[in-house]
Amino acid sequence: MVNILSNITRDNHYIPRALLRRWTFDRNLVYAYRTLVPSESFPEWDLRHIRGIAYQRDLYTTFFRGEEVDTFEKWIKKEFEDPGLLVIRKLLDSSRLTPFDWQCLTRFMVAQDVRTPFFFMESLKRWNFEIPAALKYAIPPLLDNYRQVKTEFITVDPIPKTNALSEAFRIHVEPSPNAVSDPVTFVLEPISDRVLWISNIRRLLTTTVHKICRLCWSVAEPYGSEEWPLTDNPVLRLNYYSPEKYDFGGGWDNKGSEIIMPISPRHLMYAQVGINRPNRFPFSQQKTQIIQQLLAEHAFRWIFMRQPTDWVAKYRPRMVDQKDFYAERQAWGQWHRQQLALEARPPLP
Repeated sequence: MVNILSNITRDNHYIPRALLRRWTFDRNLVYAYRTLVPSESFPEWDLRHIRGIAYQRDLYTTFFRGEEVDTFEKWIKKEFEDPGLLVIRKLLDSSRLTPFDWQCLTRFMVAQDVRTPFFFMESLKRWNFEIPAALKYAIPPLLDNYRQVKTEFITVDPIPKTNALSEAFRIHVEPSPNAVSDPVTFVLEPISDRVLWISNIRRLLTTTVHKICRLCWSVAEPYGSEEWPLTDNPVLRLNYYSPEKYDFGGGWDNKGSEIIMPISPRHLMYAQVGINRPNRFPFSQQKTQIIQQLLAEHAFRWIFMRQPTDWVAKYRPRMVDQKDFYAERQAWGQWHRQQLALEARPPLP
């Protein structure tokens, strides 16, 4: 039975409030620009409290051993969010950073890249193509083990779990339509989209992240009195070739890719894989405008500023679509109930 009164974190802020607070003018209120609105009359800029923005109810809450748990929320906060925010504070105070500090900062930014709803939705599109093909290779070893047990009456050791993704799938056995050649059919499926996403994040943050902690970071300031926006998809992995040719499919360990993330309205973390830059530098007026444009284009549904700014609408015009707006709102409103129903299913035979 689900314990609905358990004391767990329900409001999962995928943009930490401590980071978003740097874009407020009073430590609480921030100007927010929506990229998808239901009508033209919808306000272009909305003054929002950071407590109620850039979060999703039960985004990371999962079902485990008969109850809802916030294990992932606590883990990512303790291991990645809190250490990274501490380093950002030191950096903005011009304190000297240790090699361990830079490692914490990189880990924070990788975590920030993969914990957002946008990353989940992009991953889901990819999984729809990748998982069926991957399962073709996973099922035969299971069937071989089953045949060996049945024909030779021996005990076969279970296939070891090789990584965090192993726990995202459930296996059950069904009678085979061709009982002569194959007495059973193995069905391997994700427990839920949420569990698969969280398991993938754990894998990335416990294995892949160690390979990319050697990036050489710089702090870049915008031209003049300009400011960097913060968005709900704040980490750019940029492949930039020209103003007409660029994409956001760069890799953390792909030589030449640029990794970009604002940490305050006046400070931007910048690294180019395989290239060392000065520790601190200002962007020219032209490059400032390019980075502002790219940050706005890369936003998912929200852009945050300390004051309403005209160039945001220029670089990222709003989509006006009432049907999509309310369909998306309804989908996220049903998110936890639907995922929980899948995760709470009894073990399959």
